[in-house]
Amino acid sequence: MPNFHSQVAEGVATAGAVIALAQKYNVKMPVLTAVARIIDNELTPQKAVLELMSLPQVILLFFFFLFTPSPLPKTKKKN
Repeated sequence: MPNFHSQVAEGVATAGAVIALAQKYNVKMPVLTAVARIIDNELTPQKAVLELMSLPQVILLFFFFLFTPSPLPKTKKKN
């Protein structure tokens, strides 16, 4: 069995910095926030999943992008 304590987990060192930037620019990042709380031993992975699964779904944004015309101009096909 591998020794997981000697493994490198990507993002551990930068999670806090990303959370600080997200707060500065008022960007919600619930998954990364949960990961940072797990790293800081403030939350268990099991509780993180429960919290994340209880967040409201963002369906309106999906429909907005689905039914909004693309802002990019259409290009003509060359013959």
